[in-house]
Amino acid sequence: MKSPLVRRLPKELKRDFKKYLIIFLILFLTIGFVSGMFVANNSMLEAGQNAFAKYNVEDGHFNLSGIPTQEMITEIEAEGVKLHEQYYKTTVESNDKTKDSDEEISIRVFKIREDVNKVCIMKGRLPEADGEIAIDRMHADNADMKVGDNIYLDGVKYKITGLIAAGDYSALYKNNSDTMFDALTFDIGFVTGEQYEKIEAKEVYQYAWIYNKKLEDDESKKKAGDNFANKLGEIVMASCFDADPLNDIRVEDYVPEYVNQAIHFATNDFAKDEVMAFYLLIILMGVFAFIFAITISNKIEEDSVVIGTLRASGYTRSELISHYMSLPIIVTLAAAALGNIAGYTLFKNVVVSMYYGTYSLPKYVTLWNPKAFLQTTICPVALMLIINYVVIRRKLVLSPLKFLRNDIRRSKRKKAKRLPKWKFINRFRVRNVFSNVSSYLVLFVGTCFVMVLLMFCLGMPDTIDSYMEDAPKKMYAQYQYFLRGNIDEEGNEISTSNPDAEKSCVSTLITKDKPNIGEEIMVVGYSENSKYIKINSELKGNEIIISEPYADKFGIEEGDTITLKEQFTSKEYDFKVKGVYDYMGSLIVFMPIDNYNEYFGNDPSYFSGYISDTEITDIPEKNIYKVISPEDIVKMAKQLDHSMGSAMDYFAVLTVLIAALLIYLITKIIIEKNRQSISMVKVLGYDNNEISKLYIRTTSILMIIFDFLSVFIAYFVINWFWRKMLSEMSGWFTINISFISYIIMIVAIYVAYLIISFIDFNRIKRIPLSEALKNVE
Repeated sequence: MKSPLVRRLPKELKRDFKKYLIIFLILFLTIGFVSGMFVANNSMLEAGQNAFAKYNVEDGHFNLSGIPTQEMITEIEAEGVKLHEQYYKTTVESNDKTKDSDEEISIRVFKIREDVNKVCIMKGRLPEADGEIAIDRMHADNADMKVGDNIYLDGVKYKITGLIAAGDYSALYKNNSDTMFDALTFDIGFVTGEQYEKIEAKEVYQYAWIYNKKLEDDESKKKAGDNFANKLGEIVMASCFDADPLNDIRVEDYVPEYVNQAIHFATNDFAKDEVMAFYLLIILMGVFAFIFAITISNKIEEDSVVIGTLRASGYTRSELISHYMSLPIIVTLAAAALGNIAGYTLFKNVVVSMYYGTYSLPKYVTLWNPKAFLQTTICPVALMLIINYVVIRRKLVLSPLKFLRNDIRRSKRKKAKRLPKWKFINRFRVRNVFSNVSSYLVLFVGTCFVMVLLMFCLGMPDTIDSYMEDAPKKMYAQYQYFLRGNIDEEGNEISTSNPDAEKSCVSTLITKDKPNIGEEIMVVGYSENSKYIKINSELKGNEIIISEPYADKFGIEEGDTITLKEQFTSKEYDFKVKGVYDYMGSLIVFMPIDNYNEYFGNDPSYFSGYISDTEITDIPEKNIYKVISPEDIVKMAKQLDHSMGSAMDYFAVLTVLIAALLIYLITKIIIEKNRQSISMVKVLGYDNNEISKLYIRTTSILMIIFDFLSVFIAYFVINWFWRKMLSEMSGWFTINISFISYIIMIVAIYVAYLIISFIDFNRIKRIPLSEALKNVE
């Protein structure tokens, strides 16, 4: 025999239709978006993994300062690798829309690849004749270019015949040590071999390698990469002693595949997004599970006599538990089912468009993802079942007699706690809080959850804006010139007549310690009494000053000893930290140039570059390896702003909407629980405005407290999350949230509450005086 309470389910659903509809919509949107993200991520990850074989993605690459001899190539390939020539030329790109722009766009032009790092043609075709070029699809979208448009390389016109995605440039990193990719001012292009030879630009001698024996796991790749780096360094160094010292060959860059951000950043981002989305789903499901639990608890109190009658008539506790869990499970299942359908259709396309709007990804095919079904259907339903089962069973554990007497307290009735001799209204408010403590606790947790999301949405643009404004100002010099060598072809020292220029030494070592092993650290040797690097400490031997980002990221303090190693050999160097320098540009170690040359075994007169506040124009371009200017420092922030700026505004609005709906649900539950009390107060002669002071103003005061407390909690959560996220990336900069954003967060949540409070006031007005007669205690 079925429980008669089953017939009440449609009536209860109709009576609280707005509440269940709001919960359903939030769960539907959340589950749908998370499901779509899982489906899109899985499909794209599969496409990315298949791309390694399909497009023969490299196992790594290195750059040489000159063209190696065939003997050197043979000796390198004897280490178990196959080398593939991958030369490129870097030039300046413009189009009909950016001809007059002040922002310089650089493009790396390759010959069409036949064997390794082949490209996926997204639109059009590869070039077949002179004057044709295929460029990266992501950069083309950012620059509003399409197939058939004209593009100019150093003023020479080319026709775009195709938009491509390269497996070794799924994220457009100009240098692997950059903190962020740059699809705005950096591009890659492919031309025919004949056209490539006609391009007049500086050529980089890059070689990609493929291991003769395929390696699968990162541990074996790391071991092989370290061994090959050491062997490569030894082979190249040995060749220098046999060659003309003015034309010696050096390894200028070495990037194994497993640490190549241009290859792995996008796929790593997919995995991080998936984990974060799942945690957000679980937290939100937990919040709504407790909302359901509170609602059901209030309903059980309301139905106590009916429950007692049914229990006395022979109905089991399990049957009653099943009944009261029906609506939460039905709503959750409906949201999960429809959310998964929407995830595979609507939301999957939304996520895909977001990723294609950020990364240069190859074509993909939508795949069925059982993990998405498990995490977005089974997990939410299971969480809803467990929480509600525990709460309902604990509520129904009492005897039938207690339910019949409407005495459903599990503990003995205690004497009311004595309160100070406050005014009646204040004492009433305090007791109201005590009687609704579980609802207010859920409201506080929900507010904290929403505030974390809102702080991230507002804090990210603030941090980017602050970095773009402050970083160029805090550069120790506006221009940093890195030379290929300090001696020119005629054997003379490379010099400049620029009075602002100072000699410097720069080399790159890598870290051995966590959080990011293998991260590049720039070691800078500065001139005595430098007007750019103003360090007053007297340093000796291996004593150094480190930049503030380096100290912050790795937790290094004055007096610590750090160990760095050469990238291409096993040689290590110990440094003693004597202080921290206020420079936020990158991870740098500073030491006097004399100490630098002595410690690294260089000639006392050796230098590797110049630093200056004005541009140096009298050094031949062929002698310059790289130049760092303020534009290079802020390009990462510009890319972040372009990729995430508009999305953050959208999610901020969505977050405030979720906050309003959450507040609506909780305050509705509180008022419904106190319907009889509100009705009784009306019988005693209080009008609606006075009653609102007892209930609505109580919640208003608590919301102010929750608002401010949640800001502090959200700050610590976001700060922890930011440090964890940046620790896994190259570079470092601290999160910086403006005071205005804090005000906006607090005001936005409270304004959302004030709007809901008007709805609550109307709800109180509709409670009739006859409700007080329903009390049968």
